Amino acid sequence: MKKNILSFLILISGILISGGIIGLAHAQTTTSTDQTEPLQQQKNLSNIEYPIAELGNCADQASCKTYCDKSENVGACLSFAEKKNLMQKEEIDAAKKFIDTGSKGPGSCSGQVACEQYCDASTHIEECTAFAEKNGMMSDQQLQDSKKVIAAIKSG
Repeated sequence: MKKNILSFLILISGILISGGIIGLAHAQTTTSTDQTEPLQQQKNLSNIEYPIAELGNCADQASCKTYCDKSENVGACLSFAEKKNLMQKEEIDAAKKFIDTGSKGPGSCSGQVACEQYCDASTHIEECTAFAEKNGMMSDQQLQDSKKVIAAIKSG
């Protein structure tokens, strides 16, 4: 369920870096806050009324996705997601930082799917971690975990 919500939110923003960049190592434990926020976001998502004027009067989830997939609409989509509490603060912050990079990630990827595909390859983990670190897109814990994964890969 969390993955479906996250996928929709990523599509709305149209620019989030893949989960591979943001959370390269998923070895962290989940806190009760982590479990509660997606439920609240799902509730907020179910309260959305269409058409959405701020998003080009999109009439349903599919047309909103199409609208938000266009790079010129990313700012409006991110603002809407933030205003309606559809994304966690960390996701909003990461999306804004990604916009600041020119919406291009490692390997010139752009968008969730392309960046996820690129960064899921173990041969790119160092590049993706360096990109995320340089642009402040990972927490200290995520960065430490990612560096442990890199060290493990290097040591065989």
